[in-house]
Amino acid sequence: MRPAERRAGGRPTGVALVTGYFGPHQSLLPITLPTIRRHAERYGHNVVLARPVTDRRLHFDFAKVVMMRGLLATYDVVVWVDGDSVVLDDAPDLSELLAGAEMAVGC
Repeated sequence: MRPAERRAGGRPTGVALVTGYFGPHQSLLPITLPTIRRHAERYGHNVVLARPVTDRRLHFDFAKVVMMRGLLATYDVVVWVDGDSVVLDDAPDLSELLAGAEMAVGC
């Protein structure tokens, strides 16, 4: 993982692919995380591993949005990749699929 580059004014730029492995999904980490890391490396992105939610007032789905919004202070583009997702070697740049979008939400 590389640190985000900085643009004039000190604000970092770049893309973060964010993923998390909690509960039963932890067993998938050795299978899916390498595919996400290869994709990030191919396109010059960073991988950020989400931490478990400690604030029990927030359901994980909402905590994920709060965390990703926080990452927008560090990165230009933040993409959530589910922990049970395998990114294929011929996959297009995930961030390019969002080009021009101010915000995109998928379920």
